[in-house]
Amino acid sequence: MTKLDEVARLTMGTMLPPFSVRLLSKTPFKKLLYNTSTMSSTPPLNRILSGFYVVLTLAVGLVALIWPSVRSWTYAPLRDALLPDFYLPTRAGQPVKLVVAAPTTLESWVMTSAAEFTQQNSLIQIEVTPLRGLDANRRLNTVTGQPDVWIAEADFARLAAGGVPYETQGAPLAQDTFIWVAASSQTALAGNLGWRTVAEAANGNPQFRIAVPPLGSLEGLAACLSAAADYYAQDRLSPAQINDTAFRSWLKALLQAAPDLSRNPRDQLASRPPQADAGLILNSDWRQLNQAGFIYQMPAYSISFNYPYYIRSNWQNVPPDEADTRRAAAEKFKAFLLGSGPQSRLNSFGLERPDTRLTAPLLTVDEATIRALQFCWQ
Repeated sequence: MTKLDEVARLTMGTMLPPFSVRLLSKTPFKKLLYNTSTMSSTPPLNRILSGFYVVLTLAVGLVALIWPSVRSWTYAPLRDALLPDFYLPTRAGQPVKLVVAAPTTLESWVMTSAAEFTQQNSLIQIEVTPLRGLDANRRLNTVTGQPDVWIAEADFARLAAGGVPYETQGAPLAQDTFIWVAASSQTALAGNLGWRTVAEAANGNPQFRIAVPPLGSLEGLAACLSAAADYYAQDRLSPAQINDTAFRSWLKALLQAAPDLSRNPRDQLASRPPQADAGLILNSDWRQLNQAGFIYQMPAYSISFNYPYYIRSNWQNVPPDEADTRRAAAEKFKAFLLGSGPQSRLNSFGLERPDTRLTAPLLTVDEATIRALQFCWQ
């Protein structure tokens, strides 16, 4: 066997070019090569290359799994199974701003709770902004400026909002419902206070005035549902019933007795003397009203305002690590609002706990009913 053949045998598998094989066939290099090759069955160069590739593969895989900006591109089931909650601290120690949109009825309670929450979580700052349920579709379907959390007035507010980029199921935070209130002088209504008796009183007395939720409000939409339930004496209503000409004419005639369809009915009843003889208001408003001089009664059919908490579900325009941080902050704030401290304060704001049972039959609302109701209270 020639020197060249022997070197070729020793360097087999190393993919060395021919000129390198000829160089190694020289005696000094040949001796070094022979001594090294007899130490292991794996050529040295192969061992180095193999080790390098293994280290590089592990490094790339580890970065892909734990680095937030890369993590979202990796294969999700494998990523979440291996390291579900692990992130490198890219935002550790940095403050997080959480924007929470809430209806005016719940706004004071949320702000009070947020102040206590931020004392315990100094890196999470909460901004509370008002949002009416019927404005949600327009306000929440924007490209930028979306709040991280939307607290709606009721579950049916989510149906009315349509395809907004928020959870479809929200955790109820509180409980509220309607209540009928009338001046004590309206003795004919005592013990029999409802839509039909109020309509009869308005028909019999041109000076009779009522206070109802304002136009363009979710409470107004719910008031239309409440009126339809009394009119048909049933708790399940179809769009055809709500759109029925006879019902609409009856309701329109009744609303002629409402002097102000732009103000909260609580404010109309709170003035002295009251601007209305009877009114349909939220129970939370009634609890904060000076009740002297009034009689009250729960409606025959209940509507639940349960203030569900919805977290944003589309974070396309937010860096992955920031989205994860804000989502985690939103979950933490939700857990806090459902805790004993904020829940114990609900009563001072006129609200009940979310698990409070309503005594009257609860009206059911589906998407078709919501569409019909949107043209009812205008």
